[in-house]
Amino acid sequence: MCSLISPDETSYEAGVRVQIHSQAEPAFVQELGFGVAPGFQTFVSTQEQRVAYCLVTEGLLHAAPRASSLSLSSSLQYLPPPWGDCKSTPIDSEFFSTYSITACRIDCETRYLVENCNCRMVHMPDFLVEKDNDYCVCETPCNMTRYGKELSMVKIPSKASAKYLAKKFNKTEQYIGENILVLDIFFEALNYEKIEQKKAYEVAGLL
Repeated sequence: MCSLISPDETSYEAGVRVQIHSQAEPAFVQELGFGVAPGFQTFVSTQEQRVAYCLVTEGLLHAAPRASSLSLSSSLQYLPPPWGDCKSTPIDSEFFSTYSITACRIDCETRYLVENCNCRMVHMPDFLVEKDNDYCVCETPCNMTRYGKELSMVKIPSKASAKYLAKKFNKTEQYIGENILVLDIFFEALNYEKIEQKKAYEVAGLL
C-alpha cells in the first residue's frame, strides 16, 4: 500500500494506525493497532505456529509443542465449563454476530456511553435498541485467532522516486518526503499454530 497523507490533520502524531485481526472480530485500532509513519516503507511479517497438547494438569491436557514455524495466525481453542472457563454461548449484541473480547468491549462501552451521556464515539457502532445492561465482564472466548507481527522500516523516498512522485502529484519533493508512506504486509510462512485444550477425563469417568 502506498499512500499520501496530511500530517497536519493532528497536532500530536503523523501517520496511520493499522491492526491485523480476524474477519470474525471487529477492529480495535486505537488500542491494538500499530503506527505507520510517513517518510518510511514499513514491512510487516506475520507469524504462525502449530502446537499440540499432551500434558495433563488439573484435569486438562495442556500444550507441548511438536513443531513450530513462522506464519500468520495463532489459533487458540479453550474448553467451556466444567473443564475450563471460556465463553461458548453466542454474543448478546445487536452489533456483532460472533463473540470476541473486542466485540464485547465495544458493545459494552457503546451502551455505557449512550446510557450515561446519550452519545457515542465515531468509531462505535450505531446504537440500534436501548437495552439494560449490567457491568459487563468480557470472558475469554473458547475459539479465537491471534496475529503475531514483526516490523522493520526503511527511509523513503529515494531522490529519483521523489522527483517522479512530485511531478505525478504536482507537489514539491519536500511535501512528498513528509507525506508519503508505503506499507507491505506479508506471510512469512504458510502454516499456523493451534493451541487446544482437551478433556483429560469425561464426567462419566469420574463417577
